[in-house]
Amino acid sequence: MIYSLLKDYYRLPDMRKEITKRVVKCTIYQQVKTDYQKLVEELQPLLVPAWKWEDITINFMLGIPNII
Repeated sequence: MIYSLLKDYYRLPDMRKEITKRVVKCTIYQQVKTDYQKLVEELQPLLVPAWKWEDITINFMLGIPNII
């Protein structure tokens, strides 16, 4: 994110690596970074139906823009 903000104003060799190196060392970043990361839960396997058409699901998509 920081790189995308700075790339329009500055052009430096290995800029992305330098930004990453400095952000990782930042103590404030280390304290607040967990607020932006989602906790990953353990994945649950789906049950396999014993017979065809035993389990039918429908996904509804809302808010699709009209392109036509």
